[in-house]
Amino acid sequence: MTGTSDAAIRLITGLTPNQTYYLTGFARTSAASDVVAIGVSDYGGTELTATTSSTDWDRVALSFVPTGTQANIFCRKQSGTHAAFCDDIQLTATKPPVPILSIPGKLSVTQAQYIPPSNGAPGLYLLPEWYYPNPSNVCISRWAFYVAEWPWGPWTKLDIGNDGPDAKEKQWSDCAGRTKGYYNPTVIAKWIGPFNSTNKQRDIWLLNSGDYFSPTYYKLYRQRMVFTYPSTTTNLISNGSFESGVRPWYAGPTSVVVTNNAQNGTSAGRTTRDGFVQTITGLANGATYQLSGFIKVSNAAEEIRIGVKDYGGAEISDPTSSTTYKQSIINFTPTNGRATVYCWKWNGTNFAYCDDLQLTKL
Repeated sequence: MTGTSDAAIRLITGLTPNQTYYLTGFARTSAASDVVAIGVSDYGGTELTATTSSTDWDRVALSFVPTGTQANIFCRKQSGTHAAFCDDIQLTATKPPVPILSIPGKLSVTQAQYIPPSNGAPGLYLLPEWYYPNPSNVCISRWAFYVAEWPWGPWTKLDIGNDGPDAKEKQWSDCAGRTKGYYNPTVIAKWIGPFNSTNKQRDIWLLNSGDYFSPTYYKLYRQRMVFTYPSTTTNLISNGSFESGVRPWYAGPTSVVVTNNAQNGTSAGRTTRDGFVQTITGLANGATYQLSGFIKVSNAAEEIRIGVKDYGGAEISDPTSSTTYKQSIINFTPTNGRATVYCWKWNGTNFAYCDDLQLTKL
């Protein structure tokens, strides 16, 4: 589209009256003085538009509630004489996810890596990303990292340096020789260090490539990064890793803490025919909580389980007869502000173990 009011229009039928719909798309202009819009009209209400003057692709979005079964959606040049463009326009009845990142320049995001719960640290997804702040200068790149408790977010940005628009990024540059790009940082699962419950940190080792334009293109590098967990990701179970002995767990007559068979650290809970119980108070009614833990038996004919009860709903538990540690995960929603969590073995005469029990608010 070039001239003012030039537009691409499409009639959408089969809409449900009085239901919210979400219109999203990408648009850009050839000149920052021009304006382009996506919008909706003829739906029973006032015409709505979402505009941009960006010369790079910009995501725009709006929502509307039709009173009938149809609407016109459009991409329209609002002002200016230069060319404008639209792409990937979508209309959905469910709210689309908010973009994690909105950064000018060239951007590449590597695969999110799941860091499992351990030693009081909740399970988190770590998302590395790198980009060029100046698209025409490939010898300067930046890294940033985001964490979330679910793969779809919401994501929290980690503070890993003093660069970037918010001084939370790490910048790599070697403009003179154009040799250091440091591309695609990727977390290697086997290189995730133990969690320090005192400072809420653990070491993360990254594999990345670099040396752009060098004789040996894209050499691989390994780099250590200290990962500090956000303060919101707190384990609500006290001594879930049994590193401090039994307290404050209630332990049955056959249940003790041992310094062998730990899943992580040096200690684990061991039981024969009962288990460990702890009551958690101060929970938010209506919120979702996740209980997780590692459990195993020494005889595959028996089973041990983790579970939750007394939270205002039906008791939930997850058993295993695995002779190697298996992680069990349970989600529940309290209605009375409290919950009782446990690791328990109901029968048998052989040892069973539990370790790294965690309760986090999602």
